[in-house]
Amino acid sequence: MDGRPTPGARGARAPRIAGLVVLIVAGLAATLYLAAPFLLRAAGSAITMAINACVSIALSISVGVSLWTLAGTVGRTVALSLVTPGTSAGLGALVIVAALAAYGLNRLLGAEEESSR
Repeated sequence: MDGRPTPGARGARAPRIAGLVVLIVAGLAATLYLAAPFLLRAAGSAITMAINACVSIALSISVGVSLWTLAGTVGRTVALSLVTPGTSAGLGALVIVAALAAYGLNRLLGAEEESSR
């Protein structure tokens, strides 16, 4: 043999892994940079909605509304917000992403099982 490392040798793996790590970190940084305004706006909206909900509950209890009536109103509102077209599309997209991830994981684990035999 001539002493040169083969492409599958350990020495050739380190630069590939380092490159993959750099690529993943750069992708995560870019995603965070682009998504930060949306995440901050969503967090602000969530805080505002939580404060409004607390004020509404406090006012309802002070007026004398029963807790069961209040729970029913909250349940109806949540149910109506879940059946909007945007929510249905989002849930459908999540189902597709989950199915693709499960398929990819199955392929990955199936390839490992065959190579270990």
